[in-house]
Amino acid sequence: VFEQLVLRDGKGCRYCGRDETSILLTIDHIFPRIRGGTNDLSNLQILCHPCNSRKRDRIDFVPCIRHTVIEGSLASLKS
Repeated sequence: VFEQLVLRDGKGCRYCGRDETSILLTIDHIFPRIRGGTNDLSNLQILCHPCNSRKRDRIDFVPCIRHTVIEGSLASLKS
């Protein structure tokens, strides 16, 4: 599962962008299990340990700025 998420999300934290060579990355539930979230891949993301610790059991409704910028850049390249 971790490898699938790394391929999908990139090799870094979805919040701060630190990569797997500089810090421990963890799997986080976007909608926490304690609040009814599932283990489905669509509910999982890669976060570094400090970002995951800060998020705790909160629901992540804030879009990832790093990925929004990357996706926007890719879209502009295609057009």
